[in-house]
Amino acid sequence: MNRFALAALTFAFMTLSHAAEPVTARQVPCDAPPMPGDSREIKCTMPADGAARQYRFVVHFVGGHDDTSASFKAFEDGQPLACDKASKLSLFGEDGEVSLYCNFSPKQDAASPHVVSFSVLWSHAQYDRFELIEQ
Repeated sequence: MNRFALAALTFAFMTLSHAAEPVTARQVPCDAPPMPGDSREIKCTMPADGAARQYRFVVHFVGGHDDTSASFKAFEDGQPLACDKASKLSLFGEDGEVSLYCNFSPKQDAASPHVVSFSVLWSHAQYDRFELIEQ
């Protein structure tokens, strides 16, 4: 089989395999400029359409061990944002790949977009990534 045929076959397979994946969540765009030290401020603009929505914010770390700690606080338009009871806002002493998460519903005011922000602090781990997903 020549290189062109192999490349075309590979592309077709990849396209079909990705097309079959269900799309169940939508990622919300956020701004998270790099900061010195073990902290990060993440700001996200929520849609202003008045619809009731559920979101999940997750922040991931790698290299956790016996003295790793991490926590975050959530805000909406500068005021504390209530995460539901199933959320995990802090950790200590967890090994390997670890994460924190907040499940929440933002205000349903359609007049203007709302800014949701997260102040994340950690030590003895490496920040990996975050995601804010509509559920």
